[in-house]
Amino acid sequence: MARIQLENCVCQVFKDMNLSAPPGAYVFDAETQEPIQIEKRTKFYTLGNNRMGIGRYKINMTDPNGRKVYCMNYMMDDNERKYHAIWRMEDEPYTPEMIYKKYGYKVTEDHKRIKQYKLTGRVRTLKFAKQLRDIGRYEDADRIIKEMQESLAKGKRYIIRKSDIF
Repeated sequence: MARIQLENCVCQVFKDMNLSAPPGAYVFDAETQEPIQIEKRTKFYTLGNNRMGIGRYKINMTDPNGRKVYCMNYMMDDNERKYHAIWRMEDEPYTPEMIYKKYGYKVTEDHKRIKQYKLTGRVRTLKFAKQLRDIGRYEDADRIIKEMQESLAKGKRYIIRKSDIF
Protein backbone atom coordinates (compact mmCIF):
# COMPACT_ATOMS: atom_id res chain seq x y z
CA MET A 1 0.00 0.00 0.00
CA ALA A 2 2.13 2.83 -1.22
CA ARG A 3 0.57 6.21 -0.35
CA ILE A 4 1.58 8.81 -2.94
CA GLN A 5 0.67 12.44 -3.59
CA LEU A 6 -0.02 12.37 -7.31
CA GLU A 7 -0.91 15.25 -9.63
CA ASN A 8 -4.67 14.76 -9.38
CA CYS A 9 -5.09 12.97 -6.01
CA VAL A 10 -3.44 11.72 -2.85
CA CYS A 11 -4.12 8.00 -2.72
CA GLN A 12 -2.84 4.49 -2.26
CA VAL A 13 -1.37 2.77 -5.29
CA PHE A 14 -2.52 -0.83 -5.59
CA LYS A 15 -2.25 -3.63 -8.10
CA ASP A 16 -4.31 -3.19 -11.32
CA MET A 17 -4.19 0.62 -11.43
CA ASN A 18 -3.21 2.84 -14.33
CA LEU A 19 -0.65 5.60 -13.75
CA SER A 20 0.93 7.98 -16.22
CA ALA A 21 4.37 9.49 -16.11
CA PRO A 22 5.09 12.99 -17.44
CA PRO A 23 7.89 13.75 -19.90
CA GLY A 24 11.21 13.83 -18.08
CA ALA A 25 10.26 11.19 -15.50
CA TYR A 26 12.33 8.06 -15.03
CA VAL A 27 11.45 4.41 -14.54
CA PHE A 28 13.89 1.58 -14.04
CA ASP A 29 14.09 -1.64 -16.03
CA ALA A 30 13.17 -4.54 -13.73
CA GLU A 31 15.89 -6.84 -15.11
CA THR A 32 18.86 -4.52 -15.54
CA GLN A 33 17.96 -1.73 -13.06
CA GLU A 34 18.98 0.81 -15.70
CA PRO A 35 17.09 4.15 -15.65
CA ILE A 36 14.81 4.84 -18.61
CA GLN A 37 13.80 8.45 -19.29
CA ILE A 38 10.22 9.04 -20.41
CA GLU A 39 10.07 11.36 -23.44
CA LYS A 40 6.28 11.76 -23.74
CA ARG A 41 3.41 11.12 -21.32
CA THR A 42 3.24 7.34 -20.94
CA LYS A 43 0.68 5.15 -19.20
CA PHE A 44 1.78 2.29 -16.96
CA TYR A 45 -0.23 -0.60 -15.50
CA THR A 46 0.70 -1.51 -11.91
CA LEU A 47 1.49 -5.12 -11.05
CA GLY A 48 1.86 -4.53 -7.31
CA ASN A 49 4.35 -3.05 -4.89
CA ASN A 50 7.11 -4.23 -2.58
CA ARG A 51 7.93 -2.60 0.74
CA MET A 52 11.55 -1.50 0.79
CA GLY A 53 11.55 0.31 4.14
CA ILE A 54 9.51 2.67 6.24
CA GLY A 55 7.44 4.72 3.80
CA ARG A 56 9.39 3.38 0.81
CA TYR A 57 7.77 1.19 -1.80
CA LYS A 58 8.86 -0.13 -5.17
CA ILE A 59 5.91 0.15 -7.57
CA ASN A 60 6.14 -2.68 -10.13
CA MET A 61 4.56 -1.83 -13.49
CA THR A 62 4.43 -2.74 -17.16
CA ASP A 63 4.86 -0.18 -19.90
CA PRO A 64 2.73 -0.10 -23.09
CA ASN A 65 5.23 -2.45 -24.80
CA GLY A 66 4.83 -5.08 -22.06
CA ARG A 67 8.27 -4.54 -20.53
CA LYS A 68 8.44 -4.79 -16.73
CA VAL A 69 9.65 -1.64 -15.04
CA TYR A 70 9.50 -0.12 -11.56
CA CYS A 71 9.63 3.25 -9.85
CA MET A 72 9.96 4.12 -6.18
CA ASN A 73 6.98 5.85 -4.54
CA TYR A 74 9.02 8.84 -3.32
CA MET A 75 10.17 9.49 -6.91
CA MET A 76 6.58 9.99 -8.09
CA ASP A 77 5.59 13.03 -6.05
CA ASP A 78 8.09 15.88 -6.53
CA ASN A 79 10.17 17.56 -9.22
CA GLU A 80 13.13 18.77 -7.20
CA ARG A 81 15.63 15.91 -7.53
CA LYS A 82 17.12 13.76 -10.26
CA TYR A 83 14.80 10.99 -11.55
CA HIS A 84 11.79 12.56 -9.75
CA ALA A 85 8.57 13.81 -11.36
CA ILE A 86 4.93 14.22 -10.40
CA TRP A 87 2.91 11.32 -11.77
CA ARG A 88 -0.82 11.20 -12.50
CA MET A 89 -3.56 8.67 -11.65
CA GLU A 90 -5.51 7.69 -14.75
CA ASP A 91 -8.21 5.76 -12.88
CA GLU A 92 -10.53 6.95 -10.16
CA PRO A 93 -8.94 6.49 -6.72
CA TYR A 94 -10.28 3.49 -4.84
CA THR A 95 -12.79 4.11 -2.06
CA PRO A 96 -12.47 2.20 1.23
CA GLU A 97 -15.38 -0.01 0.15
CA MET A 98 -13.66 -0.88 -3.14
CA ILE A 99 -10.43 -1.71 -1.29
CA TYR A 100 -12.32 -4.01 1.07
CA LYS A 101 -14.08 -5.80 -1.82
CA LYS A 102 -10.90 -6.23 -3.91
CA TYR A 103 -8.26 -6.92 -1.28
CA GLY A 104 -10.18 -8.01 1.83
CA TYR A 105 -9.02 -5.51 4.43
CA LYS A 106 -10.55 -2.36 5.81
CA VAL A 107 -9.08 1.13 5.61
CA THR A 108 -10.19 4.49 6.97
CA GLU A 109 -11.20 7.42 4.74
CA ASP A 110 -7.57 8.62 4.62
CA HIS A 111 -6.51 5.10 3.53
CA LYS A 112 -4.82 4.01 6.76
CA ARG A 113 -5.18 0.29 7.33
CA ILE A 114 -7.39 -0.80 10.22
CA LYS A 115 -5.74 -3.55 12.24
CA GLN A 116 -8.00 -6.48 13.10
CA TYR A 117 -6.57 -6.73 16.57
CA LYS A 118 -3.80 -5.20 18.60
CA LEU A 119 -1.65 -7.41 20.78
CA THR A 120 -1.42 -6.16 24.33
CA GLY A 121 1.21 -7.07 26.87
CA ARG A 122 -1.25 -9.48 28.42
CA VAL A 123 -1.81 -11.35 25.14
CA ARG A 124 1.92 -11.60 24.48
CA THR A 125 2.50 -12.87 28.01
CA LEU A 126 -0.17 -15.54 27.66
CA LYS A 127 1.25 -16.65 24.30
CA PHE A 128 4.73 -16.86 25.80
CA ALA A 129 3.41 -18.89 28.75
CA LYS A 130 1.74 -21.29 26.30
CA GLN A 131 5.05 -21.70 24.46
CA LEU A 132 6.78 -22.51 27.74
CA ARG A 133 4.13 -25.12 28.54
CA ASP A 134 4.59 -26.66 25.08
CA ILE A 135 8.27 -27.27 25.79
CA GLY A 136 7.55 -28.66 29.26
CA ARG A 137 8.44 -25.68 31.49
CA TYR A 138 5.19 -25.68 33.49
CA GLU A 139 6.61 -23.99 36.63
CA ASP A 140 7.93 -21.02 34.66
CA ALA A 141 4.66 -20.66 32.75
CA ASP A 142 2.60 -20.73 35.95
CA ARG A 143 4.95 -18.23 37.64
CA ILE A 144 4.67 -15.80 34.70
CA ILE A 145 0.87 -15.94 34.66
CA LYS A 146 0.71 -15.50 38.44
CA GLU A 147 3.05 -12.46 38.33
CA MET A 148 1.07 -10.96 35.48
CA GLN A 149 -2.23 -11.34 37.33
CA GLU A 150 -0.76 -9.81 40.50
CA SER A 151 0.63 -6.80 38.66
CA LEU A 152 -2.63 -6.28 36.75
CA ALA A 153 -4.57 -6.40 40.03
CA LYS A 154 -2.35 -3.55 41.29
CA GLY A 155 -3.07 -1.60 38.08
CA LYS A 156 0.47 -1.94 36.69
CA ARG A 157 1.68 -3.22 33.34
CA TYR A 158 3.44 -6.57 33.24
CA ILE A 159 6.67 -6.87 31.27
CA ILE A 160 8.53 -10.11 30.61
CA ARG A 161 12.29 -9.89 30.67
CA LYS A 162 14.27 -12.69 29.07
CA SER A 163 16.71 -12.61 31.97
CA ASP A 164 13.82 -13.64 34.25
CA ILE A 165 13.15 -16.74 32.17
CA PHE A 166 16.46 -17.97 30.81
